[in-house]
Amino acid sequence: MIQSRGVSVYDERFRHGINIIRGTNSSGKSTITDFIFYILGGELAQFKQAAEKCEEVIGEVEINGKLITIRRIVAVGGKQPMIIAFSDFETAMKSPVEGWQVYSMVRSASKESASQAVFHLLGFPEVKTDTDNSITMHQVLRLIYADQVSSPSSLMRDELFDPYLVRQTVGDLLFGVYDDLLFGELYELREKTKALEAVSHQLQALYKVLGGTDIEIDEVVLNQQLETLNGELAQIDKSLRNASSTQIDKKVSGEIKRRIDELTSDFRALKIEESEKSEQGNAIELEIADSEAFIYELKVRIAAIDDSLTTRRFLGELPLTHCPECLSELKKPEGERLCPLCGNQLPDNPNDSGALKMKQELGQQLKESQILLNDKIKALTQLQVDIPRLNALVKIKRRQYEEAVEKVRPERDEMIDQLFIRKGELTAEIEEIARQIKTASIVKAFEKSKADLAASINLLNFSIERRKHAQLERRIVGERGIESNTIIFLREDLPRQDEFKVGKQVKVDFVNNTFSFDGQNQFSASSVAYLKNSVHFGIFFASLDLDFFRYPRFIMCDNIEDKGLEQDRSRNFQKIMVALSEKSKTTHQIIFSTSMIDPSLNNEKYCVGLEYNVNRKSLDFSKLAHPQ
Repeated sequence: MIQSRGVSVYDERFRHGINIIRGTNSSGKSTITDFIFYILGGELAQFKQAAEKCEEVIGEVEINGKLITIRRIVAVGGKQPMIIAFSDFETAMKSPVEGWQVYSMVRSASKESASQAVFHLLGFPEVKTDTDNSITMHQVLRLIYADQVSSPSSLMRDELFDPYLVRQTVGDLLFGVYDDLLFGELYELREKTKALEAVSHQLQALYKVLGGTDIEIDEVVLNQQLETLNGELAQIDKSLRNASSTQIDKKVSGEIKRRIDELTSDFRALKIEESEKSEQGNAIELEIADSEAFIYELKVRIAAIDDSLTTRRFLGELPLTHCPECLSELKKPEGERLCPLCGNQLPDNPNDSGALKMKQELGQQLKESQILLNDKIKALTQLQVDIPRLNALVKIKRRQYEEAVEKVRPERDEMIDQLFIRKGELTAEIEEIARQIKTASIVKAFEKSKADLAASINLLNFSIERRKHAQLERRIVGERGIESNTIIFLREDLPRQDEFKVGKQVKVDFVNNTFSFDGQNQFSASSVAYLKNSVHFGIFFASLDLDFFRYPRFIMCDNIEDKGLEQDRSRNFQKIMVALSEKSKTTHQIIFSTSMIDPSLNNEKYCVGLEYNVNRKSLDFSKLAHPQ
């Protein structure tokens, strides 16, 4: 439905199968196809003059058997959001606000974009190019909507700033070749290769520095040395505890007391900080566990909704005949459309809109929860770095404190002095070995990281090659399907282009945004237009035959006889298209406009709306109180 000043100026329902918008030139056919393109997520650089008088377009869309309703404000030059209700048109229009969700056309980290929302309903993976450009519904529709303004030799709808990688990715996506797991693995391989190079450089630098010193980097050797030194230190401590003297050097005792007070204060502060960090870490670990459990529950609920929708689709609505609690037989309610279990009124148009809406909300919660979980993991990682440092400082302060206390004793003989000297030497040696152990652990961590990255890269390369092989097989099958369906149109064309009767090879070229037949497309303007239509419908009918295609089983073509295609040739093309459509057992929708409709198709079975002309245009502004 298209509205102007709150009044509907176009309101038609399109059916499965063939939908023809017919009328003379300049009667508004392109305006309607442009609005369909717009409501599905396409962007228009400018609207036609009549369309600029409109304010809003509203459309009910069926996606994988589920009905949603989309609204978009008509405005020039701005990416207007898609406002979506996960219900049929009649239900959605009962409330102007409740039940509607606003989706921006611009992607953000905190909320789904319009394209992401529709992609989820279509079952599309999240798609990006190698240059990190996101694929949107607008880009997808450029292949699905063949408009008048694009060049007759263009495969996809023309637009400025058109990277070939975007077109290539759209083709791979719709032809079922794009593998989101492969893209993820390629990205992971690129990142891990960079990480491996960085770790290798760091290891080389460490080896170079350590090679010119006497620092030991074997942790086993260092731990053995540390154990020996700690044993000797324990023995010295025992000897000192057993030693005694009779006189006290008061001056020394006073100095040591001040030192003990300082060490006590430092030790207490470090212990408090250590305790606080540990408590924070424990709290965050509990929060992470809760978050992971919550995320798991969200994923389980989303999977349950998918299972429920799948079960309903295959089994249909199973009537309840017995109470699930007491197993007593349920009495049929007297009123029509009443629930046999609770007695409440059933909706007039039951569908899965509630489940879809719940799935969208759960998906948003999942995204937000994942962001929060990542923040908590980062905080815990920082604490895990700080706590070992504090533990080491606490141990050092404790040992310094114990040494100071040990000095508060009577004047010692030479043997005791030697013991203290040796103890100091041992402490210094232990601290040095501790530093070496830290260095050795860093080296070992880098070596392990390097080995893990190398192993992971080998596995990724194996998986990538396997996925690329599967991609190649699908591409070959898909190209054959497109070719065979395109040739049907070319072979049954009127005798206008000899090459169409004998040629065998159809190619679609997303890199150069074009197509060819037996390596060329330099035919007459009308034959190029006919070839373009044939290629587009060849792609479309291939998607009906091949399950792995993601092409949405929907195609729209504006003014099928564009670029001087003669009347008989256009009508012949229309009849070929209708015959293939009616032969297919796959649910689909074809919308095309024509000013040369074949008489056998000019009826309510195939046509939508009136037959328009310059006096009776597609947008009926006569309904307005004061038409402009």
